[in-house]
Parts: sequence; structure tokens; C-alpha cells
Amino acid sequence: MFEKLKISIKRFVICGLIVVLGLPLSLFVVSVKPAQASEKSKKVVTEPIKSKSPVISKLSFIGQPQGLVKANTYVAGQSISLVVVLSDSPVLVWTEMGSLDPNFPDKIYFQNQGQGKWNLKTPVLTSDLNIGSFTVKVFAQAESGELIQTQVKISLQQFKTATVSSYKVSGDGVANISWSPINWADAYLVSWQIQGDKTSSKSETTKITKITLKNLDPGTFYEVKIQPLRGEAVGPSSQLFFKTFGVAPIRVVGESEVAVRPSITAQITPRAVTTSSISPSTPPVSVTSKPSETTTTPTPTPSPSESPKTTTGGWSKLLIALSILIIAAGAAIGGYYGYEWLMLRSKEKEPPESSSRW
Repeated sequence: MFEKLKISIKRFVICGLIVVLGLPLSLFVVSVKPAQASEKSKKVVTEPIKSKSPVISKLSFIGQPQGLVKANTYVAGQSISLVVVLSDSPVLVWTEMGSLDPNFPDKIYFQNQGQGKWNLKTPVLTSDLNIGSFTVKVFAQAESGELIQTQVKISLQQFKTATVSSYKVSGDGVANISWSPINWADAYLVSWQIQGDKTSSKSETTKITKITLKNLDPGTFYEVKIQPLRGEAVGPSSQLFFKTFGVAPIRVVGESEVAVRPSITAQITPRAVTTSSISPSTPPVSVTSKPSETTTTPTPTPSPSESPKTTTGGWSKLLIALSILIIAAGAAIGGYYGYEWLMLRSKEKEPPESSSRW
């Protein structure tokens, strides 16, 4: 009886031990199998996605190209500046602008300024530029060989000549000039000088379409040039010629030019210039006695071998002509009376005629 009971107890203990030890092991096996299954499922799901997803590039343009002038419009004489910013460091950055000007190279390369900035300055646009609007492309190449691009629109226009709309010359040495505005002009360069005298040249830059010239010499011809400006470009010039009121000053033209400004009430009378008052090395003096004339005759500069010329006024010429007439009349009268006197003398010397008697 007791033997059977001992055997039953042993079996019960062994079964308990098996249950107690087998339960955690079964739980571990169950937990490991779903984890392995989940890993296999992940691999199956993710592998096709990786093969299909595109490679994201690190190189890209940040914003649009900068550095262009107002309205992206350029004229002959200007150069184009561009600045681009990139997210990474490319190997090369360039643009193709051969369509703008046939004198441009096929590719113009940007310069690296650091911190992702690249800038470019083209050669000056020539007069052969193509008028119109163009789309200019900018390229950047990564070290891996990847190529990206952006673009910008640029317009090329032709500078026109300014047209003088009105001018007024007053008697106090002041001239007011106005002209029509020019498209794309930022300012205007006005230069003026005494006609044929480059040493008297003056200039002024203005952003409006009119100017007042002051302190002009009286009775003097002036030439004025007006040129439109845009950036560093200078447009074609228009010319204006006028003469101021009053009596022109006496000018001695030589190695240096001296202008004598008479007062408003001063009167200059024409005077003759004789050879005794001019040394052979001194050029002749040009005297302007008629301010109302519309044309001027330039004074020639004689060579050292030439003798100075004598300039006489109208009254001097008249006196010379009268003197010649008086001398001629005196010679004629003297010749007549001399002839009569000779005839009388010849008659007195002749012997008297003798009478003949038959």
C-alpha cells in the first residue's frame, strides 16, 4: 500500500516539475518566434521600398539669382553681375550668355566667394548686342557629376539720343536747356565748352531733364553735349550750338589762352594791329567787333617762318582808298599843268618868223 503511494507521489512531483519548468520555456519560445517573424516581415516590406525610393541630392540653389539692375534691363556699355547661393559646395558654376552678345564666350564661369556664394561679372556689352528679352540659364555641377540649373530673364535695349526740346539764352551769361527723357537712363551727363576750345570744357551730371549754365562769356559761341547714363554705360551724345549776348572778350591764342572779361558797361572799339606791336614769335590777335554776326572765322596760327599779318578795321580801309584817290587826282592835275607849262616854254624858244619882201 505504502509502496504504491510513494510511486504516485514521485510521479506527481515529476509532473509538477515538468509543468513548472516547461511553462517559462514555452513562453520564451512563443515570444521569440513572433519577433523573428516580425523581423522577416520587416525585411520583406522595407527592401522593395529602398530600391524604389530616389536618391535625394544635397546640392540645390537657394533662392533666385541676385545682383541684376533695375527691371533686369541692360544697354551697350554695361556689364551683367550675378550672385547665386548654393546649399553645398559644387565643383563648377557657369552660365551661357552667347545669345545676348555674339562677342561673349560660350561659357562664363562664376567665382567662389565662400559660404555657398558664387558671383559673376560679364564683359561689357558691345554695340553688337541682340535687342530683346532672353532667358539665361545658370548651371552647377557637384563632385559626383550631378548637374542642376536655374534661370533668370534679362532684357537688352538700345540707348537713344536725347533730343533738345528748348533752350533760352539771356543777356547775363545764363543759358537754360531742357531735353526729352530717355528710357532706361539713370542720369544725364551735360558737358559744355567754348566752340573749338577744349581747355574751357566743363561738365555736370543731373538726374532731371534740364540744366542751367551760368557765368558764360558774352558774345561767344558755345557747344553743348548731352549723353544719357545707365550704370557705367554712356549713351550717344546730342549737340547744341548757341551764341551768348554782349561783346566778346579779346582772346590771345597761343601756348596758353587768356580771356579778358570786360565789364558790362565797357565798350570795345575795333583797332588795327600793326606789325610793330607783334613780335615774330607772337601769334596774331583776333578782335571780334561785331557780336551780332552768326558765324566766326578761326584765327590761323602762323608758322615761325611766316610774318604776322596786319589786321585793319573798316575805317582804315576807307582812309587808304581815299588817300589813293587823292594821290591819283593830284598826279593827274600835276601832269596836266606840267604838260601846259612845257608847251608854253617850247613856244617861247622858237625864233620869230621873218617877212619876205618882193
